[in-house]
Amino acid sequence: DLSWYGAYATFDSYDGKYDGTWLGYNNDGSLGWVTAPRKTDDFDGYAEYAENIAVGLDYLINTKGYTCIWGYSVIAEMFINDEKVISWNDYRDCARVIVDRLKKDGLSGKVKHIGTSNVANNAKWFAEEQEMMADIYDICGVGNYNWDNDSPFEAMDYYFQDLMETCRKLGKGLVESEFCQGLHFLDAVNKTDIDDYTAGIYLTRFMIAAAQNGVSAFNHYILGDTFFTNSYVHTMGLWMYRDNDWKAHPEYYFWGMVCKYTDIGSEIHPIKSKDEDVCMIAFKLPDGSWSYMMTNNGASNKKVAVVYGKEDRAKTLSAYKITESLIPEDRAVVLPEAYASVDSSKGVSYVTLPPMSFTVLSNKTFQA
Repeated sequence: DLSWYGAYATFDSYDGKYDGTWLGYNNDGSLGWVTAPRKTDDFDGYAEYAENIAVGLDYLINTKGYTCIWGYSVIAEMFINDEKVISWNDYRDCARVIVDRLKKDGLSGKVKHIGTSNVANNAKWFAEEQEMMADIYDICGVGNYNWDNDSPFEAMDYYFQDLMETCRKLGKGLVESEFCQGLHFLDAVNKTDIDDYTAGIYLTRFMIAAAQNGVSAFNHYILGDTFFTNSYVHTMGLWMYRDNDWKAHPEYYFWGMVCKYTDIGSEIHPIKSKDEDVCMIAFKLPDGSWSYMMTNNGASNKKVAVVYGKEDRAKTLSAYKITESLIPEDRAVVLPEAYASVDSSKGVSYVTLPPMSFTVLSNKTFQA
């Protein structure tokens, strides 16, 4: 999905011809680096902003013919006006102008309006915000930096139960618009644990907690290290920037396995574990293949029985695992090969999960 932020409040063009924001509230940075579109008696910034989005989507979808754009979101977290106030009433007014413009241009049926990635640390706030926007959002959205790998799985599990209860009341799904391991930020673009192995373990535990409760899509924040507002490197990606030869951060190996062995349109099959260190989930992919994902966050081996209750279960599964010792020393951007073949023909398999590891069983195949 595409995310439009607000008006760049400290804008200056590369050619030096423009210095100052025409769409936002100021240009001195006192309101932050981005603000809401300026809405005054003599300037309709909401309409200008809506035109920007409509023209962009029209070009990408109708002119370029891209079929990978399924949704868009508007202004993550920071609908700040000239009084430094974040107003959900004003946000709703702006979003309504955008929705109406896309409908007028024949775009509303081609792309979904996703809820903002507002960091909903409180399920009550989330419910209030989503209910206010229910007739605008096609699907709810949320951002999360609430936990790290020391956080109990139950905290994430119960949280998403609460959020999904709100979404189901509104008849909508939920997208994880942005997330990574939180609690260790140095600033908005750097964190102390970016090269910690446990940050990768956390991603899988977070995904399992969210997906088993009904979250249907995830955006890791960010994809790869990159320049942020063209002035400094944002270092919270899955791989490093070119000055570090595009080497992988540990999170890449974990999230890469999740992406490789799931597909858009997969069925989610929750698996409840009685062991507080172990969490599991299964996916039936659109092609009929199955992927089982298991994380052991404990300090010892865990032997688990995977029971296959479906008649269309796979007869044989390839086993993959990530442990700290298996992370490539050169941080090459490659994912692990299968280490074993698991017989699942009799409806049950026994698998040993190493300490602090992520294991995938899958019969998904790939064309050469």
